Amino acid sequence: MLADQLKSVVLENVARVKVLKDFGIEYSSDRDKTLEEIADSKGLDLYALVRELSEASDFKQLKKSDFKHWTQILIIEDILLPDHNSLREAKEYFLEKGDTLFRDYRKKTPKMLELRDLLRNMMEDIATHIDREENTLFPAIKHIEYKGKDNVLMDSSLFSSVITLIQNHEHSNNDVELIQKSINQILITSNLNTEIEDFCMEVRGLCNTIKKHIFVEDEVLFKMVVEM
Repeated sequence: MLADQLKSVVLENVARVKVLKDFGIEYSSDRDKTLEEIADSKGLDLYALVRELSEASDFKQLKKSDFKHWTQILIIEDILLPDHNSLREAKEYFLEKGDTLFRDYRKKTPKMLELRDLLRNMMEDIATHIDREENTLFPAIKHIEYKGKDNVLMDSSLFSSVITLIQNHEHSNNDVELIQKSINQILITSNLNTEIEDFCMEVRGLCNTIKKHIFVEDEVLFKMVVEM
């Protein structure tokens, strides 16, 4: 972590944004520096900083005010777009792995059918959702930040898009809840295969990534847009 650029440290765990604020670190000016460079230039206790960053875990404690020195473009480019790329890559892996495990263990673990189908539906919906964000919403937000709101034609359509995407997020959160219930039911299966158990843990990680991503958009980026 010491030699990593700040933007990599945050991308790994967005809950660390609150720690940066508490230490008086301005992300926008320090994002390309390492933790060592930041601590040295600001006279900070490096190991106290690393300890706090390592212990940060609950992204739901974040508030829009914790992103005080972030621009909307930085939120998009340093958190949301990398998340999109990760989710696109994850889609292929989870759909293929889910199919394989269902074929191999459907007799011993019939609940794999439900988990496979829930995953497929959720990941297809998410793929469509992130394409829409990248093709319409994100370019509009960047345009506003570069040119100013007064130069954006029909800016009400931007707010309409935000409302629609928030509704999509509600649907995605419901999908995540269904998947988590399915995982819990699978994990209590007697003599559960280790490969399936490991896959369920990976799916839990995927669900956490999706919830974090939605949180940053709903509670930070979209609130910034609405309050402009």
